[in-house]
Amino acid sequence: MVWKSMQDDRFEDSGAAGQALRPNREGRLNWTVIEGVFPYAAAPILTSRNVVPEPLVDFLTGDGSHVYAVLDAARVFGLPERLQASGLEHICLYEAEAGLEDVAPWLVSLQTDTPFCQSLFMAGDAPGCLWSREPGIFVRTGMTLADLRRHLRRFTRVTDEAGNSRLFRFWDPRVIGRYLPLHHPDASLHVAAFMSGLEILACDIRRNRALHVVGEPAPTKRPQGHWPYLAHDMEQVRRAIFREDLALRLGRRIRAVGALEESDRKAMVLDMEKRSRRLGLLSDKSVERYCLASLMVGGPAEEDARLAGMFSSPFHELDRSRMLLDAARKLRH
Repeated sequence: MVWKSMQDDRFEDSGAAGQALRPNREGRLNWTVIEGVFPYAAAPILTSRNVVPEPLVDFLTGDGSHVYAVLDAARVFGLPERLQASGLEHICLYEAEAGLEDVAPWLVSLQTDTPFCQSLFMAGDAPGCLWSREPGIFVRTGMTLADLRRHLRRFTRVTDEAGNSRLFRFWDPRVIGRYLPLHHPDASLHVAAFMSGLEILACDIRRNRALHVVGEPAPTKRPQGHWPYLAHDMEQVRRAIFREDLALRLGRRIRAVGALEESDRKAMVLDMEKRSRRLGLLSDKSVERYCLASLMVGGPAEEDARLAGMFSSPFHELDRSRMLLDAARKLRH
């Protein structure tokens, strides 16, 4: 039996201070969801064929603006060397002396008919197929490469609401694709400053779609002070990504879960995550173990009398969750 929930998959807070992420139409952004974004199923050898998904052609080739990609070298092995061999204009967002070129974000000017650009839209196991690695985002702007680098470097590290310096991973499509339309309204001025003069395209390879976000064309001055709700919002984004990945893993491991509609599977995981955290199982590993144990016994693990004692034991949560999963496995057999 699969435990199902009627809750939706919004980015809901688990009760911590602050507001949950909700679509933020009070901000200064416009965005559109582009459906039907499919990669090219690549042969091992790249050709000169244009492999850009049809729904993205206008963004990547239209209106005479410059089109760039911001790519994560941590996701693409040998990215600096690939860019050097591509012949495309490129530069690291970090200073050269930082020594982080192999894990840093890189800015590259795109030409859609080049092999490197084509590799960004090619799916497959060949080394030149980068689509499934989700290497970065696409940017359209009137800025030159140098001007865009200067602008983006102002946002690689920002100060959150607690006064802590933190990395703002805007080049991660899963992060920025959630944060831009869902950020807290109090952060709108900071987001507007980041998006000033930019259009960003973030591809969602799991749903075959892309988010196209348009900032204000006129320069927007970055506000002084801390970025409101940034740490809170980013934790909600992180947890949403975790839930999405967990739903996929559970679907692969448990046939009945895999047979559910995506919306039901995500709602189920959201509900189970909330239950897990209320029981003091807070880490991602503990949440996953709680989900597996609950699915094995056909309902919330804490409601099974054979497992209830696990939740009041004095051990660390990781030990409790491990013992819970071990006990559920024994009951299953």
